[in-house]
Amino acid sequence: MLKIVYLINQLRQSGPVNVLRNIIQNLDRNHYKPIIIKFMQDDINRSITDKFLELDVDIYEMNLSFWSLELRTYTVAKKLDLLLLEIAPDVIHMHGYHPVLVASLLKYRVPKVETLHCISKEDYPLSKGFFVGNWMNLRYLKSLQSIDYCAAISKTVCEFYNNKLTSNKNVLVIYNGVEVLDSIGKSTEDTLYTSLKLEKSDLIFLVVGALSKRKDPETIIKAFRLASKHESRMNMRLIFLGMGPLMDKCKSLSEGNSNIEFRGYVFNVFDYLKVADFSICASHSEGFGLNYIESLMAGTPVISSKIGPFNEFSALYPQLAQLQFAPGNVSELADKMILAVNTVKQQEMKEISLDVCNRFSAKTMAISYMRLYDKMWNEYNEKL
Repeated sequence: MLKIVYLINQLRQSGPVNVLRNIIQNLDRNHYKPIIIKFMQDDINRSITDKFLELDVDIYEMNLSFWSLELRTYTVAKKLDLLLLEIAPDVIHMHGYHPVLVASLLKYRVPKVETLHCISKEDYPLSKGFFVGNWMNLRYLKSLQSIDYCAAISKTVCEFYNNKLTSNKNVLVIYNGVEVLDSIGKSTEDTLYTSLKLEKSDLIFLVVGALSKRKDPETIIKAFRLASKHESRMNMRLIFLGMGPLMDKCKSLSEGNSNIEFRGYVFNVFDYLKVADFSICASHSEGFGLNYIESLMAGTPVISSKIGPFNEFSALYPQLAQLQFAPGNVSELADKMILAVNTVKQQEMKEISLDVCNRFSAKTMAISYMRLYDKMWNEYNEKL
């Protein structure tokens, strides 16, 4: 049995953590034993550590601070080496910036793989600012050079790192997978609308994700206000699920419009997707677009920005290409919202939903990772 150690900062409600959960949930436990090493304490409002404990996973908590990870990386690596000697894993699988920095300095020798969740050159400056973000990007790319394999979550991400990594050319594509629920497609249950405090007669536009510069909620709000004036005959509602640094600014932009709501973090996102008429993804940068795929699984059409990963999806499902807009373009997004109301056919969405559930399932993703673990372990043993 192969012991797989997963290195991650926190187990909190977020795209990368949900991906990790879906990998572990679909592992063949007769052949793989998952172990999680968590560097930091969870954000108390977003913790889903309990969800991993339900999967019978051993979790080690190092209780480190952000600054320890950032400024005392060598010291953290030494502490982790001691813990790894105790656990004796066969493969180490990292998720994110600090896990890669620390793993690149380890003395404990086993094959290592990083899941490339974003395009670091775009994501880090957008989320951390120009100077800190570019510094993080340089550290991350340098550390990746010593990692055995990298699993990119889209072709766009793969192309970026293939061009950046000189010594490490083992970059392959493993698309993120979503757990396929028993009930997919649009819900017709009135009780679901009632429980979410929504009206079935409303035209619901849903936005899932952090209220951050990268996700660009400001453009969405401005476009919604334009579109709702044009389609005044309909009761259009815009609902945001998530928190973030732009919350106050977004609320200020929404002032005076009671049809724009901010519901914060929720753990029943799929319920919202099932009743929503449209989902909006206005990102300037994404590694994959988990919310995009979850929307399609729920049978909800997506209005999206024209960025690499979203273009990959619209190439698979050309009906959605007409709903794309240039990132940050308010008037074009407003036009696409109006177009969506008048052109999208539910029968087409049912067909897309079924295909997405097969193509981007968590089980398909986990099988790809299990094959990679075996390959890495076999190659490592051949060199011994």
